[in-house]
Amino acid sequence: MGSAELTHPGDRAHMLELMEQLISGSIPTFVIEKRYFRKDGATIWVQNSVSLTRDSKGRPANIVKLCQDVTERKQAEDALRKNQTQLQTLFNEAPIGIFLIDAQMRIRQVNPTATPLFGKIDNVLGRDFSEILHILWPRETAMRIVDRFRHTRDTGEPYRVPEFSEERYDRKEREYYDWQIHRIPLPDGRQGVVCYFSDISAHVKAREAVTESEERLRFMAESMPQKIFTAKPSGEVDYFNRQWTTFTGLSFDQIKDWGWKQFIHPEDVEENVRTWKHSLDTGEPFEFVHRFRRADGAYRWHLSRAHAMRDADGKISMWIGSNTDIHKEKQTEEELRRVNEDLNLFAFAASHDLQEPLRMITSYSQLLVREHRGALNEDAEKLVGYIGEGTKRMRELLSDLLAYTALSAEQEVSADLIDLNGVLRKVLENLKPAIRDSGASIRVNSLPRVRGAEVHFVQIFQNLIGNAIKYRGAAPPAINVSAGMRNGEWRFEVSDNGMGIAPEYHEKIFGIFKRLHGKKIPGTGVGLAICKRVVERQGGRIWVESEAGQGAKFYFTLPAIPVGN
Repeated sequence: MGSAELTHPGDRAHMLELMEQLISGSIPTFVIEKRYFRKDGATIWVQNSVSLTRDSKGRPANIVKLCQDVTERKQAEDALRKNQTQLQTLFNEAPIGIFLIDAQMRIRQVNPTATPLFGKIDNVLGRDFSEILHILWPRETAMRIVDRFRHTRDTGEPYRVPEFSEERYDRKEREYYDWQIHRIPLPDGRQGVVCYFSDISAHVKAREAVTESEERLRFMAESMPQKIFTAKPSGEVDYFNRQWTTFTGLSFDQIKDWGWKQFIHPEDVEENVRTWKHSLDTGEPFEFVHRFRRADGAYRWHLSRAHAMRDADGKISMWIGSNTDIHKEKQTEEELRRVNEDLNLFAFAASHDLQEPLRMITSYSQLLVREHRGALNEDAEKLVGYIGEGTKRMRELLSDLLAYTALSAEQEVSADLIDLNGVLRKVLENLKPAIRDSGASIRVNSLPRVRGAEVHFVQIFQNLIGNAIKYRGAAPPAINVSAGMRNGEWRFEVSDNGMGIAPEYHEKIFGIFKRLHGKKIPGTGVGLAICKRVVERQGGRIWVESEAGQGAKFYFTLPAIPVGN
């Protein structure tokens, strides 16, 4: 293989051109660096020094060529060139400002990002750095900056501001920019300074906004009559407003972190901590009613609430909570509870004790009629009849009153599973005489199963259906009973074609002893109050839709049983 064939194709043309010039006598000699292919296929760089000898007549005689392998040097030069290109690209595209100052404090290089630092001054290259500074900033600021640069230049000591600190420079336009600056000496013993800086104005403004917001929130918290606290995601309380220290008589250092447990009532501490830790683990809102010890040693009831604040990623960044003094409300609640208990006991005792006199009145009036049948005149028999009717109504009233007070005395709602179809069969059996006498027709759709006490559901349906029969219109009663699922709960409807109820009475009829027709239609005025109490204890509600003379539709809701139960 000849020399031309070993030469890299990219270098052949130039080599041939130089050879032609050498042979023609245009040049006496030449040096060229070109690539060759080795036998193993690798490419190497060779430096060729070529000269031409001539005979006595000046004709070309011999070509003398000296070759030297310069592959390593060429590779080093290529690497250096690539590095310089990369460094220049980094210099030009860097998101931070970079400029270089020589030993005479003249600006030698500036990348595009550094342009804002020099404002609207053009052609800063080659100009005195201190001159530029005195144009841009006040004298004191400019002198301080120049002194720092000179110190770095003269001592070789770098100057780096701590993380997140900044220097604020007042520019000619009276605008303010915040810079984070690093100054380091040039390497290899050269005098000069290279400066790296970044505009952190946005960061500073954001931090100032956060600080201002925190100060505003702290001012609000300190001004509020409520007790306010904040806590870390792990639960350590890191802020109590002054209402806390005033109330407890303790300093912040004494009650911060988990020190607040010392003023919680001993009976409330364990459950309080358990509930708080549950919120910390799950992120669920915290709510707890407990007693706090005041500075004078007295305990007062408080309602405490806390909610988690989350960052952009949804992680909890802090907890913020409030503590409201509800001591008076708790005392009122306890007093009302005692009063209700007393009233229930009184109602129960009164209704129970009245049963015996009523039985005696009924018995003696019946005995009077039986023993003196035919001897009493017509008026006397009417009077005895009135006595019987009165005692009957009194017994019904006492029975309803006992049922109502029994509902008030019950502490928990039964969890028994009840088939309301069976309940309705019992109700219709109980109302059989009234249904027969009134000629009522009752249509019932399939009813669901619910949780509760069977006797209570009997009370609801018996009162609603019984009222539909009692308050009927001219036509025989037509009553429909149905149920359907709405918004995750059962909605029941008992409708009729009876007398109807004017809208202004729709709320009043659910009050105890509220009757719209006086003594014209028998009743105790307690039935709908019982229905309302039963439904609300089950977690539902009851209402009526009706117009006078157009029948009535009574609705009530009950919780649905979860799937699988």
